[in-house]
Amino acid sequence: MSLLSTSGKPVTIGDVSITTLETLGKHVIAGKIALPGFQRPQVWNDQERKELIISLCLGVPIGSYLLWEYDSEIQKDTEVVEFPHVKTTKETVDYLLVDGQQRMTTISQLTTSEFGKTYKVEFRKV
Repeated sequence: MSLLSTSGKPVTIGDVSITTLETLGKHVIAGKIALPGFQRPQVWNDQERKELIISLCLGVPIGSYLLWEYDSEIQKDTEVVEFPHVKTTKETVDYLLVDGQQRMTTISQLTTSEFGKTYKVEFRKV
């Protein structure tokens, strides 16, 4: 499963490519995107997660993600860390998420985490 841009073309390594949060989330859940061992642990609290969701609902830019193309043969000494509640192996991983872990973890767990099951979003026309 290759990472596709919004135009349906494979993401080009070294270029800025735009893809959907849905696509990124699916890659995380499938174990295709993992974290490098040097990443800090998940540290966002519920308020920070809520603010991200508000930003998404308002269409506010949430920043970029930095992905490192991973090859388990070449980078065999690089530790791979799974996202919470995702099982993967070094052989399954295609990318390591170098920047954007807090946002990606929140987005990928919107429907499966306690946070996602506890908090609700209400849309109103004002």
